[in-house]
Amino acid sequence: MTTAWPFLVGRARTAGHRVVVAPDFMLKQGTASSLTRISRGPDTPEGEVVVDLVEGGLLVVSRVFVGDRADYGVDGTGPLRDGSGRAIRLTEGLVVRGDAQLVAAADLARGHEVAAAAFRRFWDGEDDHEVEGSTGFRIGPGAERGGSAPPAGRTSRRLLGGLVALGVVGAGAFGVVRMTGDAPQQAVVTVTRTASAPTSTECAKPTASCLVSPTELVTAAAVVIDAPNAVVGPGADCATDRGTGLRVVWAKSAGSVRLDWSGAADGHVDLTGRPRAELSVRTEGGVDALELVVADTKGHEGVKALPLAAFAGKQTATVDLTGMPNLDLASVRSVGLRWPQGREDGSGMCLAGVAFR
Repeated sequence: MTTAWPFLVGRARTAGHRVVVAPDFMLKQGTASSLTRISRGPDTPEGEVVVDLVEGGLLVVSRVFVGDRADYGVDGTGPLRDGSGRAIRLTEGLVVRGDAQLVAAADLARGHEVAAAAFRRFWDGEDDHEVEGSTGFRIGPGAERGGSAPPAGRTSRRLLGGLVALGVVGAGAFGVVRMTGDAPQQAVVTVTRTASAPTSTECAKPTASCLVSPTELVTAAAVVIDAPNAVVGPGADCATDRGTGLRVVWAKSAGSVRLDWSGAADGHVDLTGRPRAELSVRTEGGVDALELVVADTKGHEGVKALPLAAFAGKQTATVDLTGMPNLDLASVRSVGLRWPQGREDGSGMCLAGVAFR
């Protein structure tokens, strides 16, 4: 059985940032304050949720956003603001025990109803308000679902039919799930976060961050997928990058895969000491050219042709990132692969591993 408990972290007009509502069992254990550690910006993009793995094997599925008065029963219109007129950012979501792939957007909406009611009492009581305990509810097949839409400023209505499918490796993992489409779509996420800059590591399990077409999906240390009909496929050997806030994103319409550090604390990674990118790539469908694209936080972009042989299969390429005009390797926002002319039908690309040296 999989159970989810609503939670919310935020502030009021004068009361500071704190846990407003948390699972009842976390209050009894004295661990509710741990939820403040996953309450972090920037705002979660529309149609996405953030997933954190916390102590005890619990998954926290959340969104960070500016709260709207109407969504929380507060008089007036527009965003919630503190006593100094600053917009109030909230972190809202579910603490999950069990099979996280059963989390649906309707469950998030149900949790929002609980969180909104608790926040209104917090808004009225300010510092006199005590943390409220939430009761868990079953999710998954056969579970009763209800609730209104999540805050409109945060999540696309398209998300309401979506399922969150999650694969998690190791403690301290987190990820971002993009949910799209009117029918349930799957997105598999596994991201391992460390406090250091990217380093190469061998996977503990025979898995890889990999996309072939978009019909095969294999997860490992850092994967975010946005591809209709993506399914979990067989494992493969890999060596992956483990960077703070690292995300690997599949953009089917653009025909690309990228490592993106915009979700890191500084919004970038410093690769001046590791300017050589070692990429393990698999292709299918006769791919004869790929480009490496590197972007920094200043808006500069460098492009290099990737030296791959023109046949389907697994290959390793090493690319020197230096020498790209105007590119600042000290503030790299993303490193990606793309088809020069866009993705062709029948072709596929898999980023099986990456290391910076």
